[in-house]
Amino acid sequence: MLKPLLLKIYGVYAALAFVVVVLLLFCPLLIAAPTLRIRRTIGRITVRAWRAAIFVPLRVRGLDHLPQTPCVVLCNDARCVDGIVLTAALPENFIF
Repeated sequence: MLKPLLLKIYGVYAALAFVVVVLLLFCPLLIAAPTLRIRRTIGRITVRAWRAAIFVPLRVRGLDHLPQTPCVVLCNDARCVDGIVLTAALPENFIF
């Protein structure tokens, strides 16, 4: 009975953290950034900051297997969280 309540409280906290970290702190920086490279870097920092604020760990393995040549990275998930995770996990020369 306590677990559903705690999950709801955490959900509200995570949503509030999203609004504060992503929308209030970093979106103005993204809008004002002069180049695409800077916007991508800010986006990557934004995702990592939000993930840290909501205490969600991210462990990335196998980056050494990514090719140095142009390629397509696919994910097998129907949720909209893929872009957020890939932004935080992939090196800066990859975009999603």
